[in-house]
Amino acid sequence: MLLQGDELGRTQRGNNNAYCQDNAISWVDWDLDDRRTQLLEYARAVMRVRRQHRAFRQRFFFDGRPLHEGGPKDLAWIGPDGTEVTEAAWTDPLARTLGMFIAGELNAVHADGTQVQDDSFLILLHAGEEAIDFTLPGPPYGSAYQRILDTFTGEHAEADVEEPAGSTVTMLARSMIVYRVAR
Repeated sequence: MLLQGDELGRTQRGNNNAYCQDNAISWVDWDLDDRRTQLLEYARAVMRVRRQHRAFRQRFFFDGRPLHEGGPKDLAWIGPDGTEVTEAAWTDPLARTLGMFIAGELNAVHADGTQVQDDSFLILLHAGEEAIDFTLPGPPYGSAYQRILDTFTGEHAEADVEEPAGSTVTMLARSMIVYRVAR
């Protein structure tokens, strides 16, 4: 969710109730220096990915189950070791890293009765202060991945490079990486 000015780095200095202040806390600075221009372009890229991919705009809740026999779950939580998150990992107070797989087989049909299809995605989230290695999961989630968004580097284009399942990705502090499942 974006609020007016978020795409330009407007923070209100952490004040989430600044509507009644007529001062620099609530004003939007529309002067685009290099940093703000880069942030605006990144926000546009994120919105473009969401608009182009129905997997991010589903009408139904996820079930956490495959839509067909042998397929991946419609949504799965992946740990840094590349396997599904266990009950113990969910309750680990020190856990700071999580992956979310969203299947491209959607729980929706076109007017002609065919199933709506999109790309599948893997979103890696890391809230820790130190870098951590994350192993990309294998089948049924994917056998290769293409990085399309990276909050640490600011990348926001589909890479031509495929990263194979089982490879290790270093996630830097407080970062998010979004992968499109290539195959």
